[in-house]
Amino acid sequence: MKSVLLGMSGGVDSSVAAALLKQEGYQVIGITMVLIPNNEEETVKDAKTVADFLGIEHRVLHLEEEFRNKVILPFIDSYQEEVLPILVFCVMNILNLVRCISMPKKMVSII
Repeated sequence: MKSVLLGMSGGVDSSVAAALLKQEGYQVIGITMVLIPNNEEETVKDAKTVADFLGIEHRVLHLEEEFRNKVILPFIDSYQEEVLPILVFCVMNILNLVRCISMPKKMVSII
């Protein structure tokens, strides 16, 4: 059986994706990232409810410190330096999940 790791917010998109993957025979493991300190209950509640309903495994990743260090603080620094920050989320390595790239305000970029 193939396995898939699926980011779950508890919203419609991730919930339907989980249901469809399970229906197709995948072993689905739902992951919810907690990015803001003291916000676990609110962040995890809906995703856990959906995972329980579908009968899939659900895990919680506490990335508060990583998010603060790799997104929030670089954003503040670049903003203070009058550089337009662009946040790029990279899932290549779950422990190094978020990177922040910035570019001068003069440049325009559509992602």
